[in-house]
Amino acid sequence: MVEESSIGFWFKGYDYFLDQFNATKNNVLKRRLLFKKYYILRGEEATALFYDPEKFSRHKATPKRFKKTLFGLNGVQGLDGEQHKARKQLFMHCMNVDSLNQLNTYFDEAWFEAVEDWKEKNSINYFDEMERILFKCACKWIGLPFTKKDIVNQVPRISRMISSAGKIGIQHWRGRSARKATENWVKSLIKNYRNEKKNSETIFDRFIGYKNPKGKHLPDQTVAVEILNLLRPIVAVARYMAFNLKALEDYPSYKEKLRENYEEYGENFIQEVRRFYPFFPVISGRIRENFEFKGHKFTKGQRVLLDLYATNHYAKLWKAPERFYPERFMNAQISPFNLIPQGGGDHYKNHRCAGEWITLNLMKRNLYFLIHDINYTVKSKSLRIKKNQFPPLPANGIKISKVTKLNSME
Repeated sequence: MVEESSIGFWFKGYDYFLDQFNATKNNVLKRRLLFKKYYILRGEEATALFYDPEKFSRHKATPKRFKKTLFGLNGVQGLDGEQHKARKQLFMHCMNVDSLNQLNTYFDEAWFEAVEDWKEKNSINYFDEMERILFKCACKWIGLPFTKKDIVNQVPRISRMISSAGKIGIQHWRGRSARKATENWVKSLIKNYRNEKKNSETIFDRFIGYKNPKGKHLPDQTVAVEILNLLRPIVAVARYMAFNLKALEDYPSYKEKLRENYEEYGENFIQEVRRFYPFFPVISGRIRENFEFKGHKFTKGQRVLLDLYATNHYAKLWKAPERFYPERFMNAQISPFNLIPQGGGDHYKNHRCAGEWITLNLMKRNLYFLIHDINYTVKSKSLRIKKNQFPPLPANGIKISKVTKLNSME
C-alpha cells in the first residue's frame, strides 16, 4: 500500500519529505500525491539520474495546473531531445557576458531610481519594490516596450502566476487568469511589432524571428509563453532578494564581514541564501524506460519528483544543513547535482534553469547595494517563513523604513 501524502505535504510543506528521507535513511520514497503514484528522490546521485535524458522525460511530466499558472503551455520546460536543445539555445544565447552586463546596468539604474523614491516615504514593502525594479530592468533587457500602467497591471499578475503555482481553489484560478492576461499583453506587443515591421537586435526580435528545426516560426502564443519564461523568472528573483535582506537581519554578524570583505563573502553569502531558504520544492519527470535504482524498480511512464529542498538540506552533502553558514562555500565542491535550488544538470543540455546566472548576478548586486548603498530599518515584526507556502515569503515581503543613502555610493 502506497501512502497518500497530499495532506501531509500540504500542511508541513518543504519539511514533509525531508523528514521522511531522514527518518527512513533512504533517498527514494514511494508516495501518492492527489491519488497518483510518485517516486520522490533526493541527493547528488539521484539528481544525476534524474537528469539522464535516456531515462527521464519532461514531456507530459508537469501537471497542467502548473503549466496554466507558472510555465505556460508548449514552453521549453515540456520539450525533450532535439526540440528541447534547439529551443534551449534560444535562451542560452541571451546569457553571454555582454548581455548579462547590460541587464546588470538596467538593474542598477532601476535600483538607484527607486531609492530616491524610498527616501521620501515612511515605509515600503521591500519585496513589492524589488518585483517592480526587476520587471523594469527585465523589460528593457528583453526589448519589451512598457508603460507605467504596464508596471501597475503586469507586475502583480506575474507575481500571482508565481505564488499560485502550488495553490488550489480560487487562488489557482486567479493565477490562471493572471497568466492569460499577461500572455495577452505580450501577444499585443508581438502584434504591434509585426505591424510596425521592426527589425532590431533585441532579445524580443530574436524570439519572434526564431525558427524551429523544421524551419517554422513559433506561433505568437508560444512566443508569448517563452518571453514570459524569461520575464517571469527574473521577477521571481525578488524572493531571493527578500531572503538576502532577511538573512542580513537574522544573521547580523555578516553585515560587517560583507562590508569589510565583500569579494570574499558576497558570492558565498548568496549561495548560502539559495541553499538555505526554500524556493520551489520539487521538479517532475516521467520515466522513459524500465531500470533499477537503490533496490527500487522504476517502470516506464511512472511519475518522479526530484526534491530540490531536501537535496539542498541533505546532511551527507551539506554539513549541519539547518545552519546558515556561508563559509561552507569557501571550500565546497559544487557540482551540477548537489546545489540545485533552481534545478540540476547542464544548462545547455538539460532542463537546468537558463537564468541561473542572472539570479546569481542580480542577487550579488542587490546584496552589495544593501550593504554599501543604503541604511534602513526593518519595520516588520516577524520575518518568519511559512514552510507550507510554495514558494514562501518572509513576513509578507518585509517592510522597511527610514531609507537613507550612504556616502560611499554617492
